[in-house]
Amino acid sequence: AYKWVLHYQDSTKNDFSFRFRRKAYRFLKEEILYFEQDGRYAFLHTTDGRKQKMITTRNEIMNLVNPDLFVEIDVSYIVNLMYVKSIGKDTLQLSNGEILNIARRKRKNLLQKVELVDRFLH
Repeated sequence: AYKWVLHYQDSTKNDFSFRFRRKAYRFLKEEILYFEQDGRYAFLHTTDGRKQKMITTRNEIMNLVNPDLFVEIDVSYIVNLMYVKSIGKDTLQLSNGEILNIARRKRKNLLQKVELVDRFLH
């Protein structure tokens, strides 16, 4: 059995920490590119190409990240809006060139959040 704990964090805190297989991990939220859900596992992808496995749910992740900067785009992906390069009809491209699928029912929320982030940054 895997031992894991996601630490309770205020979504405005600057880091994301958890334990997986008795080892503690800590990432700054600004270095998180996206989360990928695959069954009971999730993978945290960073801007420098690292990929870290954890056991958690999409809901737990969304409770721990800033909902103004992270958005669920599909049952498999939660992305950091700071790294969205472009949005197509049913995909988006991240700053590292990766292309992820957007669920039809998640597209409107994604576009609204991207607009808010753009207004805040410009």
